[in-house]
Amino acid sequence: MPQRTPAKSEEPDQFQARIPPEETQADVAPGPVRQATPSLYPNPPKAKRKMNTKRMTQPYTHAAAVTRDDATDLPNICRALYIGTSGTLRVTIGGVVVNFAAVTAGDIIPMVVTRVHLTGTSATGIVALN
Repeated sequence: MPQRTPAKSEEPDQFQARIPPEETQADVAPGPVRQATPSLYPNPPKAKRKMNTKRMTQPYTHAAAVTRDDATDLPNICRALYIGTSGTLRVTIGGVVVNFAAVTAGDIIPMVVTRVHLTGTSATGIVALN
């Protein structure tokens, strides 16, 4: 009787990947449920504008005079403010309004500002640096 050769599917393949059986939904343990966390800022900015953080240590390349306004954000987020004359300063940083009681003329204050308010700001000659 002639010897039978094994069929192609019967030959063991040493390079064949062993695939584990698929896990069913019941086999997977449920992970922790994440609760919605409240925002750190009570009034986050409406339009999210990103800033290149690599540029934070580089010299300023742009400057623009600041128009103080209670309702309108600056056209571009700035990395610092130059103060022309001494006074008080009220700005919005990350959606939070911050008051500075006494800023000195000639100061360059490094902070990411989205708005310089008219009310509460007596300093003038403010320049946004970016």
